[in-house]
Amino acid sequence: MDPISIILNVGNYIINSSAYLAQFIRFVGSTLITAALSGSKQPKLQDLKVQTSAYGAPIPRLYGSEVRVAGNVIDKSDLIPVKHKKGEMLGVGGVKYYTYDAHVAVLICEGPITADALVRIYADGKLFFDRDADGATAPTATAEGGMQWSRTNKTHSNCDTITLYPGSSTQGVDPTLQALEHNVGQNLSAYRHSVYVVIKRLTCSDYGNRVPNLEFVVEPSVTVLGDIVEELASYAGCTVDASALTETVRGFAVGQEGTVWDAIQPLASSFFFDLVKTRYGFEALKRGRSLRTIIPETKWAARKTGEDAATTKSVKITDPNKYPDELTISYFDPGRDFQVNTQRAGRNVSYAKNKLSAQVPIVFTADEARNVAERTLHEALSRSRSMTIDLPREYRWLVAADNIGLEVAGNVEVWRIENKTDSPNQTIALEVVSEDPYNYISNLTGAAGDFPVNDLGLPGDSILQPIDGPILRTADDSTGFYMTLNGTGTGWRGSEVSRALGVGSPLTYTVIGNAGVGAAMADCDTTLASGPVDVWDEVNTLTVTMIGGELTSATAEEILTTNANLAWVGGEDGEDGELINFRTATAGSPEGVYVLSGLLRGRYGTEAASATHGVGERLVLLSDTDAVYRVDFGAADWNAARTYQAASIPEYDNPTDTVEFTNTGRGKRPLAPVHLTGTRNGSNNDVAIAWTRRTRFTPPAIGGGAVPLGEDAEVYALDIYAGSTVVRTLTTTTPTFNYTDAMQTADGNTPGAAVRVDVYQVSGTFGRGEVAEGLV
Repeated sequence: MDPISIILNVGNYIINSSAYLAQFIRFVGSTLITAALSGSKQPKLQDLKVQTSAYGAPIPRLYGSEVRVAGNVIDKSDLIPVKHKKGEMLGVGGVKYYTYDAHVAVLICEGPITADALVRIYADGKLFFDRDADGATAPTATAEGGMQWSRTNKTHSNCDTITLYPGSSTQGVDPTLQALEHNVGQNLSAYRHSVYVVIKRLTCSDYGNRVPNLEFVVEPSVTVLGDIVEELASYAGCTVDASALTETVRGFAVGQEGTVWDAIQPLASSFFFDLVKTRYGFEALKRGRSLRTIIPETKWAARKTGEDAATTKSVKITDPNKYPDELTISYFDPGRDFQVNTQRAGRNVSYAKNKLSAQVPIVFTADEARNVAERTLHEALSRSRSMTIDLPREYRWLVAADNIGLEVAGNVEVWRIENKTDSPNQTIALEVVSEDPYNYISNLTGAAGDFPVNDLGLPGDSILQPIDGPILRTADDSTGFYMTLNGTGTGWRGSEVSRALGVGSPLTYTVIGNAGVGAAMADCDTTLASGPVDVWDEVNTLTVTMIGGELTSATAEEILTTNANLAWVGGEDGEDGELINFRTATAGSPEGVYVLSGLLRGRYGTEAASATHGVGERLVLLSDTDAVYRVDFGAADWNAARTYQAASIPEYDNPTDTVEFTNTGRGKRPLAPVHLTGTRNGSNNDVAIAWTRRTRFTPPAIGGGAVPLGEDAEVYALDIYAGSTVVRTLTTTTPTFNYTDAMQTADGNTPGAAVRVDVYQVSGTFGRGEVAEGLV
């Protein structure tokens, strides 16, 4: 697209017109209700919610502690393709695919603001950047006068850098924008006095390969209500004394063209103040103030020249039922990420059927907004009583918006002056409405409503755990090994895995694929002691702290029938781990700590590892088969040292875990035979040696048929010892061997004495498997 090099502040959206003074004088008496009924051109909620990209768009003015605004896109790049590869070892056969990035610049508001006043960014409503995230660090200053956050600041993950230009008079041209192909050689604007943000390499693949609707929460510089009113008035060349307005405004934005009154109207209606002309100039006066004076009945009933003394002043009463019986206001709620919330106020006893809605483009808490609605509704009802009175000239010091007390039959009624006119007959005519100061005192509780948590969800570091172990399913029979991954952040959604041929440095890495499902993974806080492998281990426990995921308990029946809570426990190098099942996972303190008990040990032929555990091991839950990846580079890759690394998606260029690992082909290694026995012939001392083979494949259920062989042929190797020396090696195709008296004598063994025998099942691919040792 063509660059947008400048945004014109057409009309300044506050017009300095000749009607300005008259508008201020007539301002008193306005409320949310009158503004809504009159169709005022005051700022609307939707003005700043949808991102635009337009020439001549008004530059918003922001006030308060925090404001959320979409802004105007002033420049962006074309989509930038980024090539990736899913390797066949992770389930997809060497498929190349692309993600898409883009550079984008968004003008937010008029400056200046403080250098690090960018608080949060939302992309299509989801939190994208959080300056104050857990573990976040401060940004760095750029040579052009901006403040920059990178991924290393732990504030975001879906782009490379975010640079805020705070709207200073000296800020320079952003280098990313200057480097765009369509900007090279052009003299770009530095957008001085305007606040804008440049996002470099925003990952658009998460948003349908487009730049998402970006909304920015910033901290403006002016927060006090009086200061805001005075500044807005100054844009029309008028001085207003608003020192009486001391409240702190949470957030307010003016984002459209209009008069000064259009801009100030929402503040006046919501904070209940009037702008009036006094003898000293223009002044902002709070409603609900104390009485300026009490006027006796003889004074406020003053007669005009020639008026009959018997004439009385009558009160005009507007039918209260013409006023709304319900008022709903919409506002920005900081408890809902500055999204729109609504609060309702209603009259309990009324024949009125009018229901009115009003928009308040101001940031309020739910309680504050509820009280604004209540005060507005009750104030409107008070104003249903009005009249015009005449006072002697001695009261000429009264001004519009003053509260006065009128004596009536010995009682004092409170009225507010809405307009004051000097009459030709030397009296002062006041238009007054009934006032109740208690209308402005309320402490009601608003309805916050349900709102989903919108956490930043950084991916954190990827943790890669290879496992050189037996296969868990027949379908996994290959020369490869298992790989599992997870991340340390709540927003982890996968890793890109690479490997290098060799260890050390320098190394050249090749992407082998992506893994999008994480296995529950934990660091072992205690060392698993040796325990039984033929019955449940009810003595030993294992305490772990989760890296990612969580653990739950399972019944013994679930373990025996569905293999629930199957886990690998071993070193980070992936070698010589033990497979276990656990019944009970007891949550400990702090969160993420579990104590595992009720253990079934030495599963899948890993009984030898049950006595070799050390400190600093890792536990990986293998029950979720979607989280266990089979990685295979062929038998030629066996016993070769390799280095693997993982980068959290989408931080492809920032690998966070590197593991040196050697695949020994354990998945193809036959399991050790069991039930090794020897039966002697009493007549000649021959020993009939027998054993029972096991299978690497998934065995059938009881009654489901023969146990699968799992090898090309049934072959066993035997080593027979004399003392500690192997004296005879032989092979057999059956699980038996007759060690004769003569063989024993020839081998140096005493017939009738115990003989040490090692038995292996043999694989045509791997060779000898795990050993079964015994004395027969």
